[in-house]
Amino acid sequence: MASRRMFDKGIIDTDRFLDMPLSTRALYFFLGMEADDYGFVSPRRTIKIHGGSEDDIKVLIAKKFAIAFDSGVIVITDWHKHNWIDKRYVKPTEYMDEYNSLCIINKQYYLRDSEEAIRVLDNSIVHNIEHSGDSQEHHRSTTRETHEQHKSTTGDSQGKPMSNTSEPQGNSCDSPVQYSIDKLSIGNNSLDNINTSCTELSAGADPPCCKTAVTTKTKTQQTITKPAVINIPLNDKTEFPVYQSDVDEWIELYPAVDVMQELREMRDWSISNPEKRKTKKGARSFISKWLAREQDKGGRGYQRQGSSPQNTRADPFLDQARQAVANAAASINNSS
Repeated sequence: MASRRMFDKGIIDTDRFLDMPLSTRALYFFLGMEADDYGFVSPRRTIKIHGGSEDDIKVLIAKKFAIAFDSGVIVITDWHKHNWIDKRYVKPTEYMDEYNSLCIINKQYYLRDSEEAIRVLDNSIVHNIEHSGDSQEHHRSTTRETHEQHKSTTGDSQGKPMSNTSEPQGNSCDSPVQYSIDKLSIGNNSLDNINTSCTELSAGADPPCCKTAVTTKTKTQQTITKPAVINIPLNDKTEFPVYQSDVDEWIELYPAVDVMQELREMRDWSISNPEKRKTKKGARSFISKWLAREQDKGGRGYQRQGSSPQNTRADPFLDQARQAVANAAASINNSS
């Protein structure tokens, strides 16, 4: 296993990464150092060696910087963006079952056949098709031709994969399905924006993670948009919609905060301070930083099982009464 690890600055400099607590960011680097050559690592072992907490792991998973498995191991999602290791020196991972349940899209791990992986493929391909001017039927046929051509070059007539002579002996770890979606260049017989590298393709079947890669623009247009639970006014007089899925994610990340109440206060603050309203690009970062500050203060005692939060803010009348008692006690002590 390689003893040196790298980290992509394009990932660790993002707001999504920097909005996490310092302890979570530090643990991410230690996980990267302890991971094997395929990005798999035991979080419990890393925490015992370097410190950290289970909450830090939960934040990394919720932020999609890691994928967790029932076995207790996790894989670093952007591992292949961080590191490139020469195949001659790669040590096979011991987590083969977990590895075979993944696919790689644009150098990023996804659970095979997961909705997220399918959505990434759909969005990339449909976006490119919309700008190409080619018909949906042509896209469907050329996609099939690409898969058939790949099967003819990677396997025999029964769909069995051919041996890879360039793979070093002793490396028994086959790669999961990989997809790389770049620029679209569709001719009469090509679809150059989809480059597929598969180790196993069954005869007459689409590769895993690509079952809906030929999703049409019509299907995308028919997707039902869920209503926003609240809207934050922006500086261009539009509003930033916040959906229930966003709220659920923030509840996981900031368990001590009453997220909905804070969102209401953000909306009221934006209405009361129109000159300080955020841009559409900076709205999500504004919300994350606001919630992080509340989390650091101890939040408002949000109850996960209950429907109402506990208000832990000080009672001004109770504070005045305590001060009066203290003053009276001081006066008695001075007179005596």
